[in-house]
Amino acid sequence: MAADERPDWLPPPAATLATRDAALLRWPHAAAFLDAAAVLPLRRFGRRADGVLLRSRDRAAPSRPHWWIGDGFFRRVVRPGEDPPAVSLLVDDLGPPRDARRESRLERILTDAGLEAHAARGADLRARIVSLRLAQECGGADILPPLPTSGRRRILLVDQRRGDPLLDGAAATAADLGTMAAAARREHPDADLLLRTVPGGILGATAAADLIRLDPGLSDHAALDLADEVWTVSAEIGFLAVLRKLKVACFGLPFYAGWGLTLDRSSPAGAAALARRRPLSLDAFAAGIIALYPRYADPILQTTLTAEAALDRLADWRDRQRGPRRCYVCVGFVPWKRAIARLYLVDAAAPPRFASPASLRRQPPPAETVICAWGAELPEADEAELRAGGRELLHMEDGFVRSVGLGSDFLLPASLVLDRSGLYFDATRPSDLETLLATTEFEPLLLARAAALRQRLVSARLTKYNFADPIARPASATGRRLILVPAQVPG
Repeated sequence: MAADERPDWLPPPAATLATRDAALLRWPHAAAFLDAAAVLPLRRFGRRADGVLLRSRDRAAPSRPHWWIGDGFFRRVVRPGEDPPAVSLLVDDLGPPRDARRESRLERILTDAGLEAHAARGADLRARIVSLRLAQECGGADILPPLPTSGRRRILLVDQRRGDPLLDGAAATAADLGTMAAAARREHPDADLLLRTVPGGILGATAAADLIRLDPGLSDHAALDLADEVWTVSAEIGFLAVLRKLKVACFGLPFYAGWGLTLDRSSPAGAAALARRRPLSLDAFAAGIIALYPRYADPILQTTLTAEAALDRLADWRDRQRGPRRCYVCVGFVPWKRAIARLYLVDAAAPPRFASPASLRRQPPPAETVICAWGAELPEADEAELRAGGRELLHMEDGFVRSVGLGSDFLLPASLVLDRSGLYFDATRPSDLETLLATTEFEPLLLARAAALRQRLVSARLTKYNFADPIARPASATGRRLILVPAQVPG
């Protein structure tokens, strides 16, 4: 299968599909994952649907076309109290994803003889995930907690709760968690045993003094930073550990076990699945499990995404979500630009307020408020006074690829710049852009992304305002060198 070719085992394009999965029905882009015409409630529209989407807990209707769905491996960014839609979904025509008790489409993909041809893409995706520190649920504190320095080997034991469907799907039981902990104590008496707890966790319910409990608010990658090896029954963090080339022992048979990349210590119940799987290179495994199996879609544009675009989108959202929620007072915004501020200041704790420079001088806002000025609309003297008082101040300005037509025609921008130092076009003082270009060591992945973006801009002939009128080369210039003199308006 080509890298982004639509697989023939998916529902037919433009099909009407039905499901009883409430989460999927809430997503505005549910149909985009499958190029479907619609995804409708099974109870009301099941009879007229072309097929049914089932969760692993559902019972299949053998006489009807059906596909099993599951949560993607890299799916969304979460904050407490929020339930955002996902960017990835697993769809399987053979069996429920993450269920080792029967063959899945993922196993077929990973046992395909042509998979190694995609290894280079798998290497890039794996490097991207590790570098961007992405997980299934992106969130949590991404800082190392203080731990006593013992100099001993650290083994991360991953807890799971009773009734976790990942236990059942991995041909395992809750008892396997106890077996895992006992084996770690017996085989590594001189190691530090770290416990990755979860709400309702089986190991966490015991008062074992030899387990060093990690903060449950820690991100998956921060927990892995502490570990020399990872022991799990079937938790998803084991998959991340495999991608990071950590030693992983599995006491069940999760989707990432049995491919020669883990130490498999599952019970005899997993023997049939092990027999279906074969050793793979890590990069080929990454290509199949990240690029070729999941479906990716944008909840905003409601279109399909490549795996690379989905991962970049998650990283961007995650980085924005980790910032503090702030209050803004916007200065120098004419009325029609105020809607723009509301759209772009998405980390606001409340809708931004608007003020003129004069009103800002008369009634300064609270000290924790961020001042956001449009362009150079805030007088330099006022800005100097605000900065001298320790105020955080931003300048907002049109981005470099803005719109099809001018802003003076009230067209909304597709990009904006937010600068804490100055403005990119003002050479009389530093700007964030100037500092970034002068001081940043750009990683190879980011440089490759920038090269692809530059080539795309040039080949698509995109500009800031994208005027469509073609300009013919003057006939009188035949054989002569041309010099372009761009015009600028006063002010």
